[in-house]
Amino acid sequence: MTDKKEIKKLVLGIIAAPVFYITLLLALLVAGTAFVKMTEQEDLGDEYVLSYDTNDIWDNRLGREAVGAYIDTWAYDERFILALRLTREKTGLHIGTNKNNPQLWIIDKSTRKIYGPSDIHEYQHMRDSLGVPEGLNMKLEFNMEL
Repeated sequence: MTDKKEIKKLVLGIIAAPVFYITLLLALLVAGTAFVKMTEQEDLGDEYVLSYDTNDIWDNRLGREAVGAYIDTWAYDERFILALRLTREKTGLHIGTNKNNPQLWIIDKSTRKIYGPSDIHEYQHMRDSLGVPEGLNMKLEFNMEL
């Protein structure tokens, strides 16, 4: 009778030890994510930030991405954020930019509204409608027939 109890304890010990260590390892991995290096960011004002790691704009107040990754250029003032992203094309093993198809955004920080993605014509119309100051400009480098 004691042999069965000892065998049972031994089997439970063999099963419990890996479960304990796996649980401990997972807990350490999860806790360790808090110590991963913080990405460098540019403060765009009113709790908007541009992450240099992924080149996307985040609205920290709402906890969401405002404009997706790979922003190529941007400009901002106290009320507006302008962003340009050139679409990416995969050709063979390389991903390159398509300068013929820019995507443009305007973020109105006062209303937290995001306008875009827009083509150059929609962008210019929205810029005029919202009253974006003429002095707020991005360096726009892309090929497009008007």
